[in-house]
Amino acid sequence: MRDEARDAGVAARCPYVAGVAEALPFAPARFEAVWISAAVHQFDDLAAVAAEVRRVTCAGGSLLIRGFFSDVPITGAFGAFPGIERAATRFPSTEVVRRAFAAAGCRGVGIEDVVEPWRADARVWIERVRAVRSTDSLLQGLDDREVEQGIERVMDTCTEDGGVRSDTTLRLLVFTV
Repeated sequence: MRDEARDAGVAARCPYVAGVAEALPFAPARFEAVWISAAVHQFDDLAAVAAEVRRVTCAGGSLLIRGFFSDVPITGAFGAFPGIERAATRFPSTEVVRRAFAAAGCRGVGIEDVVEPWRADARVWIERVRAVRSTDSLLQGLDDREVEQGIERVMDTCTEDGGVRSDTTLRLLVFTV
């Protein structure tokens, strides 16, 4: 992700720091807000992450966790892939994440399902899917046949100009510290 940010020119405007979520390299109460986007399923020790996020967030600060959860149906282009429900079971549920952060002292103040519309050129989208097939958390849970069938299904729904439309629902959990 740091490489992509650097290549896109984002790293020049925003600092990026290497670290792991279970041991954040920041002083206590350093941030007024923490944003975890499409990553909570990657953590090895959710309780340790919750404690670290709580530690680096100042009193009255906000925590926002956005992503796929096992108890939220997969929508958008990913929803067209056979086996996606099975792949999604590898993600934590809303309740598991909520409990972990509550136990660390974060108070849940909201849960919102947010529809994120996006569009892509079909050729670019297919290239991207195949490029991230072995690293994308959802696609890793599918076999090669399911990935190819999913691509075909999505291509059957392309717009007249060859675009892929994907209105994807992601859950947003909001906490205060």
